[in-house]
Amino acid sequence: NRWGDKVYESTNYQNNWNGKNIFGVTFGGEDLPVGTYFYIFEPQRSRVDGETIKPTKGYVYLNR
Repeated sequence: NRWGDKVYESTNYQNNWNGKNIFGVTFGGEDLPVGTYFYIFEPQRSRVDGETIKPTKGYVYLNR
């Protein structure tokens, strides 16, 4: 979130995040407010064929 708190984490992510905070209470319940969220995708394997795989980072806009 905008304060740097983790709101979601998954192993073997299947594109199934529903916009809810799984780490604590937010104002108005579990539903996160509309806004931009930063993500980091870290592959389970950090090397393939001797090449290091870097995490993918970006932003997602949550709109209800």
